Amino acid sequence: MKARMLMRALALTGVLTGLGAVAAAQTEVTGSLKNDRWYYPFNATPGSRTTAALFSFYDGGASGFQFNYRDGEALIQWELTVPTELQSSSFFVSSARIEFYDTKSADWTPGDGEIEAYAAGFGPTYSEATWVGTETYIGGGPSTAAQRDPYPRNLGTDTHAEDDLAGVPWGTGVYPDYNGSTSEAFKITIDLNVNDPDIQAELQADLASGLSSWLITATFPGAQPGPGPQPSYPQIILSEGVSDTALGTVQQAPALILTLSTASAAENWHLYE
Repeated sequence: MKARMLMRALALTGVLTGLGAVAAAQTEVTGSLKNDRWYYPFNATPGSRTTAALFSFYDGGASGFQFNYRDGEALIQWELTVPTELQSSSFFVSSARIEFYDTKSADWTPGDGEIEAYAAGFGPTYSEATWVGTETYIGGGPSTAAQRDPYPRNLGTDTHAEDDLAGVPWGTGVYPDYNGSTSEAFKITIDLNVNDPDIQAELQADLASGLSSWLITATFPGAQPGPGPQPSYPQIILSEGVSDTALGTVQQAPALILTLSTASAAENWHLYE
């Protein structure tokens, strides 16, 4: 936590350094996908599965199951490199977005829930620096209640969000090409509000460490298990599913795209006063 606070202070100091600049030079940085997986207790093939189903589970304890509320998650980690020309400069992350695709067989109802992005926290067992994507799942399951590791971090508090029904995501998904049915894979985009000091500091810290780790979750209800038809919910096409035509023909691997600016727009300065 102290390291994050220090990075935030350094990030904000760097932004203020650019106040005298008249125009901002823009540089796009695309993360290099390090690993992606479905983070779920019954994923028998972590690191090689083609899709990650996103759903929640909550029945007030009626079933006796101990699954986390944010149950079906996708854990995605990118490597980041600051361009050589900016490595000795102060810069501001002027835009940030996460992109991924759902399958051509999607039939979930948009109004039934939200797709969310949370910065990933690690510990006490795992660490971000050593994570490879095939580790044993840690979290709630059929009969054992447990916090997740890695876990989704509430924006602003850094507290665990996996069982927080009022969790605060870092961004939510939009999908203008999908209205409840589709015949082709389609893109879902999550724009991160870089004017939020916590998000700006997180991205600055990620650029400094070279790693950016995110959990994509959803509040679409799942069922564990139940009679009758099962509910529908979003799925992320993981890197292993990019070439699978049964999922679609236009999909790409999950992406993290940042725009770095040597100065921030004037409207951002009030955040740092």
